[in-house]
Amino acid sequence: MTLRYLLGTLSFVSMLYFLFSCNTDLSVETMQYATNGQKLYVTHCQNCHGAKGEGLGKLYPPLTDKVYLTENRSKLACIVKNGMSGEIKVKQYYF
Repeated sequence: MTLRYLLGTLSFVSMLYFLFSCNTDLSVETMQYATNGQKLYVTHCQNCHGAKGEGLGKLYPPLTDKVYLTENRSKLACIVKNGMSGEIKVKQYYF
């Protein structure tokens, strides 16, 4: 009985240790922003741009072009909020 109690307690403490030792450097607020952003993407963007942002042929540009994202970082929030019109060059293709 005592051995069973000791093993049970040790197991419980070990589980708690591993659970709380997996804390990342991300704050709860940052994780909430990421979760909310994911919900917005699924609701408003995923149908056209795809689940992984791969785009849809020449109809909708991919959202995975690192060069475009780096060059236009200051404009990204406005593009997400207001959309854009006109031609766009992504991964050597024009949309």
